[in-house]
Amino acid sequence: MSLTQILLILFIGILVTNPSDIFIIIKEFKKIKAYLINIKTSIIKNVNEQLETEQLNFYLKKIINLEGYYHGDYDLTTIKEKYYTLVINNDLIDNESATDITEKY
Repeated sequence: MSLTQILLILFIGILVTNPSDIFIIIKEFKKIKAYLINIKTSIIKNVNEQLETEQLNFYLKKIINLEGYYHGDYDLTTIKEKYYTLVINNDLIDNESATDITEKY
């Protein structure tokens, strides 16, 4: 259908409807909008859960590579905090050992 045909159908539909029907049509459009929003949020929630699981696995692998083990809560924020503290501590240790080597020579 072309745009003019769609506009013509909408115009005739508006002319034919009663004023009381307009409120019913608006309510139905609101129901359809709410339904589509619920579908959108459920899809986003499902994708976010999958991404969170992937992030958990990623950070756990990095922690195990750095420290060898992980004991604690399996919450994404807790694991991220643990990883970043390990990275900062390892960088500090590496920087201290580098300065010791340069001071010796």
